[in-house]
Amino acid sequence: MGPAVLAGVALGGCVCGHLRTKDQLSLDAVEPAIAVAGVRTQLLLRGNGFRPGVVTDVDGKTATAESLSLRIGPAEVAGPVLRADGAIEATLPDTLAPGVYEVSISLGQRHAAGASLQIVAPIEVALEAPGDLASGEERPFSVEVTSRAPSDVMLAVEGLGVSPDGSATASGLVLPVLVGPQEPVKVFGKLISERPAAIADAALAVSVHWSLGPLSGTVDAAASLRALGVPRMTASIDGPAEIEVGDQRPLSARLWAPPDVDLAHVNLEVTAGGGAALASNLSISGAAIAAGGALSLPGSVQGVSAGPGWLELDATAVAQRGDPPSRVSQRYALAIRGGPAPALSVPSLPAIVEVGVPLTVTIDARNEGDVDLANAQLTVSATDGSVSDPAASLPLAAGASVQRTFSVTPSTAGAPVQLTVALSGVSALSGRTFAAQPASASSGAARRPAALAMTASPSQSRASKGQKVPLAVVISNTGDVDVPAAVLSIAAGGSGLVIGPSGGPASSLQLPPASVPAGGSVTLSPVTLGNSASPATFSVSVSGSDSVSGAQVGASTTAGFDVQAGPLMSVSVSGPARMVSGQSATLDVLVRNDGDVDAVSVSAGAEVSGGISAGSPLPASVARLAAAGGSLTFSIPVHAGGPAGSAGISVSAFAQDGNGAGTVSASSGLGLVVHDPPRITASFTGSLPATATEGQVLPAILHLGAAGPPSADALLVALPAFTASGGGTVTARAPCPLPCALPAGGSFDVKVLITAGSAGNLQVAATFPQVLVDADQGAPLDVAAASTSSVQVQTAGALAIQIRAPQLVEGFRSQLTVDVSNTGGAEIAGLGLDALDLTDASGAAVTPTSISALSPGPLAGGARESFTFDVMPAPGGGTLAVHVHVTGSETNTSAQRIGDATTTPFAVLRPGGLIANLVGVPATASVGQALNLRVELTNSGQTAVDNAIASLTPRSSPGDGSLAISGPTETGQSLAPGSSATFTFQVTANSAGPAGLIASASGTVQGGGAATVSPSSADLVLQAPAQLSATLATDRTRVSAGQALQLTLLVQNTGEADATSISPAAPTTATGTTATVDAITPISAGSVAVLHGGQSVSFIWTTSATSAGQVAFVTAAQGVDGNDPSMTPSTGSITSATVEAQLAGRLVVSAVAGPARISAGLQRPSLTLTATNSGGADVVLSNLPPPVAVTTGSAAVAIVSQPASTAGLVLHSGNSRDFTWTFDASGSG
Repeated sequence: MGPAVLAGVALGGCVCGHLRTKDQLSLDAVEPAIAVAGVRTQLLLRGNGFRPGVVTDVDGKTATAESLSLRIGPAEVAGPVLRADGAIEATLPDTLAPGVYEVSISLGQRHAAGASLQIVAPIEVALEAPGDLASGEERPFSVEVTSRAPSDVMLAVEGLGVSPDGSATASGLVLPVLVGPQEPVKVFGKLISERPAAIADAALAVSVHWSLGPLSGTVDAAASLRALGVPRMTASIDGPAEIEVGDQRPLSARLWAPPDVDLAHVNLEVTAGGGAALASNLSISGAAIAAGGALSLPGSVQGVSAGPGWLELDATAVAQRGDPPSRVSQRYALAIRGGPAPALSVPSLPAIVEVGVPLTVTIDARNEGDVDLANAQLTVSATDGSVSDPAASLPLAAGASVQRTFSVTPSTAGAPVQLTVALSGVSALSGRTFAAQPASASSGAARRPAALAMTASPSQSRASKGQKVPLAVVISNTGDVDVPAAVLSIAAGGSGLVIGPSGGPASSLQLPPASVPAGGSVTLSPVTLGNSASPATFSVSVSGSDSVSGAQVGASTTAGFDVQAGPLMSVSVSGPARMVSGQSATLDVLVRNDGDVDAVSVSAGAEVSGGISAGSPLPASVARLAAAGGSLTFSIPVHAGGPAGSAGISVSAFAQDGNGAGTVSASSGLGLVVHDPPRITASFTGSLPATATEGQVLPAILHLGAAGPPSADALLVALPAFTASGGGTVTARAPCPLPCALPAGGSFDVKVLITAGSAGNLQVAATFPQVLVDADQGAPLDVAAASTSSVQVQTAGALAIQIRAPQLVEGFRSQLTVDVSNTGGAEIAGLGLDALDLTDASGAAVTPTSISALSPGPLAGGARESFTFDVMPAPGGGTLAVHVHVTGSETNTSAQRIGDATTTPFAVLRPGGLIANLVGVPATASVGQALNLRVELTNSGQTAVDNAIASLTPRSSPGDGSLAISGPTETGQSLAPGSSATFTFQVTANSAGPAGLIASASGTVQGGGAATVSPSSADLVLQAPAQLSATLATDRTRVSAGQALQLTLLVQNTGEADATSISPAAPTTATGTTATVDAITPISAGSVAVLHGGQSVSFIWTTSATSAGQVAFVTAAQGVDGNDPSMTPSTGSITSATVEAQLAGRLVVSAVAGPARISAGLQRPSLTLTATNSGGADVVLSNLPPPVAVTTGSAAVAIVSQPASTAGLVLHSGNSRDFTWTFDASGSG
């Protein structure tokens, strides 16, 4: 016995589950590894350690084998058996769904897992489907179901579809209920294309539901499907982009089939339009194109007219599978060119030419067409002249232009040169030749040589020494040819000099060449001067050459002017000796001219030193200062800017020489002293009281003090300006008669009286505009403003009384409120009610009651006190007037304040009352009619009525018809004075006879009590409802086919109420009719507006029979009750008596004469006329006319006997009658 067992014995216990460590448990395999769901299957498990252990109980002297359990997934397998060979047998239950499950075993306290068991569905599903599906195509697919189970499996289609949506649909798949183990089941369905816009990679999915034993599930299968999109053809035209009118170019049209579908019945047509046309018909029909293949169609296009054109391809086809492709229609733009259009522009030749002098001519050659002009040739010829390079070759693109320059030399004196130009070439598209309209030009005749003349004059007759003076030199050409480079030469004499190109003076000058036109002139302006006060003289000449012949030409003249010395100016300055810093003054400047020439544009300028600055002189300039002692004055403003001390100013005058010789000037100066400006301070001494009453006068002192030297003395020249807020006023008194001197370092006081204005904040400010000036220059001083302390100004206390009254009603107690307000600012105390008087409209006194006390105050500004009293107006009082009188005293001034008010009379209202007005009652009503009647309640009083509601009752008189009344539908309402409310009742007439209605009301007035009511009534007559009866009659009982037949419907109102809108139905033939009739047309069958009780009306139609037989007619009439539109009386269906229709009588006549040959005078011939009625109706005969004999030769006949009169003879249907005449005959023929 081991140690463990001994320990157990010693403790009196049990060693349980003691195992040998060498028996390790493991699960290696499960057979079979795959089982079918819903089928009980025998399993065999193999592994290691599959031997039972022994559990002993030492105390109980027992030993037992270990327990065995088996679990597959979540299921506990019942009854596993451990075989002697170490394998475990078990039965798989039929409750496990398909899936892979872990298998585990427990043997005692040992456990093992690791093997798995796969359970599969009892069926297999195989799906066969086409690989693709054309647009619009329908194709089959199949599903094969094979059973794995040993017994039948129930089947159903769980799901069937194609994804994605919009590619295709699947339908028609039906499975049998059961599939057995013997053979598989194969069923078919169909796929239908949903015409996707593009190719879709789709999938067909099938889900089959199975049931076996306690289990059920689904098996899915899927197949790929290529859902083809709507087939589309593509096309192109390979042709020229442009073509010339009349030209013909090849083209090729191509049509491609879709890549997935073959095409048949292909129709392809190419057309042209606009300016293009096809050389021949270009179309094909009935062709076929393989999938992805192409069809080509060659042809030619030609230009017809210039402008835009087009080629259009139209194609249709049928797909061998599914939908046909969409029609292809494509248009290609084509430009039709008109061809090249050469044109020329030749400038006119000069009007002035000379023989032998070449002329340069530029010619513009253009192609104004829309096609290039190739190998263009330009040729030029001249009459009475010669041309250099007379021919040239040049290319001209469409719309391009080229310029060519030629030399033309006149050859005949006095004759013009005639120039002729031509242009031609070939079209770059068509090769045709195109030529421009020839162009020509003509020059003028040869002209005479040039001839020059000239004049020269100075711009002024006098000038100052050294002044520049322009000479106006005019050179004229009296010949017919220009002088292109005339040279002007000038030689100076006396004091004269000429300004050269460098700007310096010289004794002579030659100007650059200038052109002088034929018959024209040119003006030059050389500049001269005089260098001393003596005359200046100049010799002027010009030379040049003829522009055509080159011959030299020339001319000469002289000019001169006087020279003076010029102006001589002087300046003197005067002004103040002292200035105050910050102030300004004006200096006077005197300018004189002692020279022999006037000075013009005279102006002045200043330079300063020390503490001053100078402004611009006035005037800014003077136009002229006369010579020989003339003078003028300028004013120059100066400003002292500090510091104090000495200062100076230097003034210069500037002018222009009167002759224009330039600028002249002179200068002078002035010294002065600068002081600092006075500095003044201002303030109010002391403080004003914090509060004041409107109109109260307050004294104040304004103190002014001046700073000491070096400031200047000051002067008080006016009283300060005072402003007071709140509407106050200010007066002041100067300390001495104005102006008052205020020396530097001194001071004085100004006495001020302030009167308080309107309530609010009062503060006085003193400002000093133009009040203090410096004593030196009198310039205003800048003194800071001064202000008093702030004072609160109040309005005087004032009592106001307002009396508030509610709505006053006769006989009802009301409380009135009196508000006593202080509308002022000052406080009022000691309030007391002195009078309270009440009177009615007649002036009689009304006694108030319950008067509350009025508080004595004090009552602050804007505050309010109130008291109340009661009053009960007597009936008939009409109005109530209230008078209140209240007194008090103002706290600030102790002045008495009174409040007195009398109201306008308050209206005393009458209590509310109701007037009941019955509206909407008709004069008549039909029995059974329901009327909606209204009772309008109006408040005739002056106060509101609450819970006002109307009532409606019938009159109770012997012989009255009976009425049923319900309502009102509305609830009670509150009516303001003068307002109304409507209440609705439904009244139903039950029996005929006279009747009456009485409208009344009820309600309570405000304050309690019932409101007075004024009722109203209305009478009406209750009538039996309108009732229609009718008869339908025909105007004959027998009629022939085609004969008119009239129908009359007589309608009568047998009721008491009017019938309105009576209208008949169009008659129809009755059941049993054997004859046919024509259309039934109304003659008088319109609706009748009113049919009173007892009255009748007729409606008429017409028709005719179209076949023989019996016919009856059916119709009806309907109307509306005149009292109640909801009642629609009707005659019901009315049937006429039967009319016999016969075929029309038909008269057939035959005649027999005999004998055929007679002997005149011996035999009498006869004529027998047989009349037969072959129709249906009787025929009434008229009297027969005698027969007329037609004879030849000398034969003649006379009637001997004739039948009796046939007038009125009736010939019945099918009957015949004979009528015979006999004759005497004579002659032969």
